[in-house]
Parts: sequence; structure tokens; C-alpha cells
Amino acid sequence: MTPRLLATVAAVAAAAGLAAAAVPAGAAPRTVKKSYAVTEPVPFPMTEDVPGYNGCWNGQEGVSKNTTAVTLPAKGVLKVQLDYSGDWDLYLFDTKGTMLAASESDDSGSVNPAVEKLTYKKATKGMKVNVVACNWAGTKDATVSYVFTYA
Repeated sequence: MTPRLLATVAAVAAAAGLAAAAVPAGAAPRTVKKSYAVTEPVPFPMTEDVPGYNGCWNGQEGVSKNTTAVTLPAKGVLKVQLDYSGDWDLYLFDTKGTMLAASESDDSGSVNPAVEKLTYKKATKGMKVNVVACNWAGTKDATVSYVFTYA
């Protein structure tokens, strides 16, 4: 390859790399979206606080709670939403069992569908979290959706 041809190829490659790396002004941040249905037929059986047994996340998997593992792709923000009827709760835990975020509204008296929402702003690349949806006193079906937005 001649020096002139080599310089031309290098210049074209560099320009292509810059064009690919540039994000147009006003462009939306890159996101990952997912939605899934959960069915937990039996509401959590406790209606009062019991020492050492705090919250419906202690309920039985597949009966009153659904746990879904999510690996976060990069540094960014994770927003999770739970759509349901009755009374459900939504939690985010790390793999050690530490609660990172929670949403625990009581919409059991409402005739309209309800929503729980939580946001986690400290996501790092490869971080593993568990999204936990609990049927506290609701209908058996709900939908979980999340949006991860890259930083």
C-alpha cells in the first residue's frame, strides 16, 4: 500500500469512527425496555407486622411473589413499574438481599387499575438486581415493565 493510499484509508476510517461516536444534539438517550406478566394467585397472608418477617417479599415464590433477576448493561438509571388491581408491592434488591428501592402504595379500595413505580439511579455495568412483585391483597395478575436508560 502506498503512503498516499494508506493516509487516505486512515483519514476515512477516522472520520467514520467520529461520525459513529457522535450523538446528534437532541437525540434521546439509549434505552432498554422490557415487560412481562406475573401471576401470583394467593395474596400474602399476613395483615399485621410480625417481628422478623417484614413485608410481602418474604412470601412464597410463585404463590404470592415473583422475583426476576436483571443484569444491568451499563451505568445508568433503572425505572420499574408494576400495573395491577387491588394491592401489590414492588421492590428492588441487590444479590446480597439489600433493598435498593421500594414502592408500597395501598390502592386496594380503588376500582381503577393501580401502579407502583420505583427508580434506581446508581446502576453500574454488570450489576445484578432482583425485581420483586408481591401480591399483598390484589387480583392474581399484574404486569411488570422496566426501562433502563444509559448514563
